Amino acid sequence: MSLLTLINNIPLYSTIEEALIWGTQYNIEGYHTHTYNSILGYMPGETHEEIITQVSQGIQNFLTPQQLATGQFVVTSQAVYAYYQNQAANAPTAQPQVQVQTPTPQQNVIQEQEEDIFARNLPPALSGRAPTVRGGGGYSGGY
Repeated sequence: MSLLTLINNIPLYSTIEEALIWGTQYNIEGYHTHTYNSILGYMPGETHEEIITQVSQGIQNFLTPQQLATGQFVVTSQAVYAYYQNQAANAPTAQPQVQVQTPTPQQNVIQEQEEDIFARNLPPALSGRAPTVRGGGGYSGGY
């Protein structure tokens, strides 16, 4: 399966299936044939007038990722832009999930015990008096 060429920005495919899939984006049904480099190719739509009319209205049905993976269906810069806009419009908005954990009474008791143990293990010169912190975390006096 492959894209053979573009004729007036309309793709010509090596299979009917690809032509029909591409046509669904624009509500185009059916197909017709062209010969390109001695290869029979398939183009969506029964007439070029139908194709031009439908394509001028823009993409109506965006293909699924599974459909897009089966061939080359986004073939013009307008289609690329339309898919980009569609993807941005349908992307889930990511809200940062901030979880605030309120300490349980048991956690508060443990924290108080840890602080008490820390305070009891301070050198005698520091117990009862908190050091003064200035600037970049230096210790200044306070004895």
